[in-house]
Amino acid sequence: MTTQTELKDNQFRDGDGQGNVWTLRVSELTSRGLKGLGADPGLLVTERAGELAQALMSDPSLACSCVYLVLENDPLEDPPPPEEFAAGMYGDDISWATKALMEAMADFYGRGKAPALKAMIKKAWAAEEAAAARMIEMIDTLDVEAKVVAEVDRALEQFSKPRRNSG
Repeated sequence: MTTQTELKDNQFRDGDGQGNVWTLRVSELTSRGLKGLGADPGLLVTERAGELAQALMSDPSLACSCVYLVLENDPLEDPPPPEEFAAGMYGDDISWATKALMEAMADFYGRGKAPALKAMIKKAWAAEEAAAARMIEMIDTLDVEAKVVAEVDRALEQFSKPRRNSG
C-alpha cells in the first residue's frame, strides 16, 4: 500500500489513509470555480497567501468543496457524487487533501513559480505541525486537577468560616 508520503504533491489518500488515491489539478476553468467558492488561487502568489491557507484549513466544508471541484478523475470513470465524496472525508483526510489542493494550486502557476510556492507550502505545513505538537506538549504539562482541587479547597474554607452577624 502507498503511504501519504509516497504520493505526488497533488495527491492524497482518503479513508484515513487506507482508501482511494485522488489526484488534484487546477485548470483555468477550475481556478474560476475556486475563486467563486472563496478560495482564489491568485492569493497564493501574493502577500495574502496565508489568508488562503487559513481559510482552507479552518473550514473543512470549504476545503472539501474545493478539492471536489479540482478532482482529476479517470476519463473512463465518473467521479463519485459530491455527497458520497464528502461523506468519506474526515480528520486527516481533509488535512492531506487541503495540502494537495494547495500544491495543485501551486502547479497551476507552472515551473516559474511552482517550486517556490511548494517550498512555502511545505514550510507552512511543517510549522503548523510543530505548533500543534507544542500545544499538546503544553497541555500535557498543565496540572489542571491540582488547580481545581486547590480552588475547591479554598471555596470550602471560605464557606466553613463563621460569619459575623453585622446587625
